[in-house]
Amino acid sequence: RGAVLRRFRPPVPACLLFSEGRPVLLESARAAGAVHAARGPWRSAGAWWTPEPWALETWHVELETGGIYQLSRSSSGWCVEGVLD
Repeated sequence: RGAVLRRFRPPVPACLLFSEGRPVLLESARAAGAVHAARGPWRSAGAWWTPEPWALETWHVELETGGIYQLSRSSSGWCVEGVLD
């Protein structure tokens, strides 16, 4: 069995600090701290043929204090989508 993503509804707004293209610090109401490890980015996009296309960048980050979180960035900014169990 693989990891399960437990989504936050709604996603929690977040601020990220990057160094050399990788997230190193996460701040949000549900998770905060230094990033121990990061995987990503995974990028997806759709509806590019319409007046309102979308694009998404997704990362999995493990904090030094524990916990693995899924983060995403869209046109509205960064958010914590959920925690991986």
